[in-house]
Amino acid sequence: MIITQTVPPDKEPLTLEQVKGFLRIDHDEEDSFLERLIASARQQAEMITRNQFITATFRYDFDAFPCGSIELPRPPLQSISLIQYVDSEGQLQTVSASDYQVITQGKEPGVPGSVLPAYGKSWPTPRYQPDAVRITFLAGWGLESDEIPQPIIDWMLIRIATLYENRQLYEPGQIATVEFVDMLLRPYVVQKV
Repeated sequence: MIITQTVPPDKEPLTLEQVKGFLRIDHDEEDSFLERLIASARQQAEMITRNQFITATFRYDFDAFPCGSIELPRPPLQSISLIQYVDSEGQLQTVSASDYQVITQGKEPGVPGSVLPAYGKSWPTPRYQPDAVRITFLAGWGLESDEIPQPIIDWMLIRIATLYENRQLYEPGQIATVEFVDMLLRPYVVQKV
């Protein structure tokens, strides 16, 4: 199974102005450093939670359809754009949207969305080859940072502040503080997929 982000978000969940306000910085000399910290904090938080924060498009490739539902990584799932498979003749076919049901789980923390055959339907049989099935989908909390749960935003701000104030390697006493802050993300961690 391979997941690829095909269309990245057009922005970070935090703006430079938000971060500078949080850190009480009123100069522009470190803007590029702060922008790197914003991206780093977002990447760390997305990796820990296995969530997508700002809406992006993904393609999920795998070898065959399972018997039932397919859990999609990088929640929260917003929608499925396309389900395709390689048929026995080697041609790429598209599964009709009426042949499957999408379960987005809303924006419930830690729950991946899924797709399953519609009532009375079953998944088609793809050709036996690697990556014979492709699902293209939209995932993320939304297009704006105010749609992301506040504990995630708080974690990113605190992580950025910690990295900014401690550019050297962490000392033993600081690790416990970082672990405490990481508890803000715990409710949003996806346990499966």
